[in-house]
Amino acid sequence: MKTKTIFILLLSILLIVFALQNTEVIHVKLLFWGINIPLALLIFVCFTVGVITGIILPRGGTKRIKGTEIKP
Repeated sequence: MKTKTIFILLLSILLIVFALQNTEVIHVKLLFWGINIPLALLIFVCFTVGVITGIILPRGGTKRIKGTEIKP
């Protein structure tokens, strides 16, 4: 297995264990809204939003078009 795959698998297992140990219900407030949810669900949602954001956003750097050169 690749190192990246092992790292992602290990991180996912740690996240699941952490979430299962934090099942108490908490009150979350954002601006005018408030909601009571289990802490494990909040952790999972935050992790999922982070993963999706990391996938969607470009990684930076420059893209080169084949056959063109950038001259100063």
